[in-house]
Amino acid sequence: MKYIKWMILFILIVVVVIFGRSDEDKIISGTVRADFIESSNNTCLMDLIENPKFNEVLPETLASYCSCTSNRVADQLTNSEVTEISKRGSLSEEMRERFIVVTEPCREILLGL
Repeated sequence: MKYIKWMILFILIVVVVIFGRSDEDKIISGTVRADFIESSNNTCLMDLIENPKFNEVLPETLASYCSCTSNRVADQLTNSEVTEISKRGSLSEEMRERFIVVTEPCREILLGL
């Protein structure tokens, strides 16, 4: 009987942990994700176009790079982080470091690999 009580308690804890997460802790989705990707894409593209270092890079390549980075960041971004970015107007240093690692494969697009 004691074993069954512990199993029930364990199952309840697992259910609370899995289903009890607030929306703030969940990865962005739906319109929040779409809006983030669109905004991130536009900002990225404008930054690259204005940077003389990328004058020789085709616009399609820049667009592919920005799409890659925006989607890879969106795959990792929680609702609370979107709120934080909106309030700060920028990424925190911790987020910036995390997203540099996440977007590493996208750099190959700019390098033509």
